[in-house]
Amino acid sequence: MASLLSLGVLVDRAESAPAAASRKLRVSELGLEIQATSTTPSRVSRLANGNLRASEKAVVSVKGRGIHNLSGVVEDEPVARGGRQKAVITDHDAGGETMTFTYDPRVHRVTFARAGGSVSIVRNPDHSYAVNGVPAANGKAVVALLKRSPVYSGASSHSVLLAHRYATRPSLAARTSPTCASEACMGSGPNWEGPPLPAVCTLFEDACDCIACDQMRQTDDWWKCPAEVCN
Repeated sequence: MASLLSLGVLVDRAESAPAAASRKLRVSELGLEIQATSTTPSRVSRLANGNLRASEKAVVSVKGRGIHNLSGVVEDEPVARGGRQKAVITDHDAGGETMTFTYDPRVHRVTFARAGGSVSIVRNPDHSYAVNGVPAANGKAVVALLKRSPVYSGASSHSVLLAHRYATRPSLAARTSPTCASEACMGSGPNWEGPPLPAVCTLFEDACDCIACDQMRQTDDWWKCPAEVCN
C-alpha cells in the first residue's frame, strides 16, 4: 500500500512572508506532496554489472498544478567504478514524457536529459557552478541559466520535483547497507565499494533549493522560498 512521504513540516499559514523567507527552505512548505510505494531493501536489486536498481510509482501533487502519476527507475553504480547515479522518470499524465537525471560524483556534474538534448550543472570547488560551461555564482544564477534550455524549461514540473526528492535521499547503497565507512566493515581489494555517497543535494544545496522553488513558482506559496537565496 502506498505511504505518504513528507519532506518537511508544513508552515503555519499565519506566518508572515518575511519570517518564512528568512529560514531554511523546506520543500513541503511549497505545497509539494509525494505519495509513493516505499523503496525498501527487499525491492532493491543488484544487477549483473554490480549496479543497484530500484523502481517505484509515485503520485506527485503540486498546488495549482494538479496531481500526476509518475514512475521512476533509479540505478546506482558501485563507488569503486565511479559511483554514477541515474534516475529515469516518466510522467504518465504529461503524455508519457520521460526525463533522465544523472549524477557523476567524479566531476560533480548533474545532467538533465530529455528527447532532443541535455543540460548539465557542475559544482566547482569554490561552491560556485557552471551550467553547460557558463559560470553561475549561486543557485539563483543556476536556475536563470537552466531556463534558457528547452530541456529544463519545457520539462514536466512533477518530474523535476520527483527528481529533486530522489536527490535529497541517500544513495541506494546507503539505504541498503549498515552504517559503514571503512575497509574493516566493507571489505578490501578490487571488490571493495567504499562508503556510500551522500545525497546529491548535500553538495548542490542552494541549486537544489532554487530549482524546487522555481518549479513551485506559480503556486500560492511561492513566497516561502528563501528570498536571500533564490528570489
